[in-house]
Amino acid sequence: DSTFDPASPWAQRAMLRVCEELPTTLQVLTSRCWILDFRTWLYSRGQKFPVERFLDFHQTLKEFLVSYPSSASAMWFNEGNNLTATMFTFQVTPTDGATATLAARDLWNSYIDQLNSDAASTASNAWATSQVWVDAVTLQDALSSAWQVLLAVTGVVFLVGLFYVLDLELVLALLLVAFCVCSVIVFFFFCLCGWSFGPWELTILTVFLSYSIEPAFHIGHDFINPGLPEALRAEKPLAPDLLSVADAVDAPAFDGDGTGDDGSPPQVQAPRHDGLSQASEVNPKAKDTPEEAIQRSIHLVAKNLVSNSLKLLLCGILLAFSQLRIFSRLGAISILLPLLVVPSVLLVYPAIILASGRQRREPDVLVFGNIMINKLSWLWT
Repeated sequence: DSTFDPASPWAQRAMLRVCEELPTTLQVLTSRCWILDFRTWLYSRGQKFPVERFLDFHQTLKEFLVSYPSSASAMWFNEGNNLTATMFTFQVTPTDGATATLAARDLWNSYIDQLNSDAASTASNAWATSQVWVDAVTLQDALSSAWQVLLAVTGVVFLVGLFYVLDLELVLALLLVAFCVCSVIVFFFFCLCGWSFGPWELTILTVFLSYSIEPAFHIGHDFINPGLPEALRAEKPLAPDLLSVADAVDAPAFDGDGTGDDGSPPQVQAPRHDGLSQASEVNPKAKDTPEEAIQRSIHLVAKNLVSNSLKLLLCGILLAFSQLRIFSRLGAISILLPLLVVPSVLLVYPAIILASGRQRREPDVLVFGNIMINKLSWLWT
């Protein structure tokens, strides 16, 4: 501040006022104000405060620093070894959370602004700062960004689910289950375990939210669109001529009397079934009841879901013992998440579908599309 003139009596009074007229709302515990010691030192020498104009303030200050050398740590001097800037330090009551910290910052800024407006031009550009405030602003910005990412991911998950399942009711039910899973995780770690909520924790929850709902998409998709993917369908039957050749090769030889070479009666071979033919028995059919369709869909996703959950659980156990807080918390969430996701996907989500009493297998999007097409056709005709 080029206008700051500590030799001015008005500037000295303004500095003293900063330390003497602290309101109780600032919750100051201790203070380090060399101006208070400077006034006491002047009184002990029989001098007045502030230092009068016709006296040399800077020379008086140098004499003061001989008796109070620690005060020099709060001062800045120019090339002529004259005071050009200073600071006063206050220790305040700790606040809880970034919001309370920034609220305290606003109180300090209001207090300093009021002092600046009342001070002379030689000491009217003071400001308050704190590293805690900087950290709180950084934390708040990171949290704001993390919340934006969470909302964006939720929107993308909703759109992808709607595009894949084509049913608004099933997608909303899935998001409800995922929200309940995240709520249980938040309650366990932040309420019971006393974790502090931050951007890293929110980001981890966002990633695992996307992970937890992927298997449930398949259940909703198979409920709305019966049938397995093409790669898992049963093989097409062989052509008649090829089938007869294969039967001829595999059939045993018989004599004219209908017995085999060893005189034994002919035996009819049971039809053979390969793995894909057996897989067709679990294909969701359009004629199936909702209970049968849900049961078959659960069989399709259960194996991969359980195996992936076990992998995640083992990785979480390894990370839980890390010395870094971010990795230990990542491991703790990785342990709890599979214990919630597996029953949620295999039990809760199917139970919600069945409890709704829905019998219609046609997706909502197609139903709405047919209605719109009929309306447009009626208007066109």
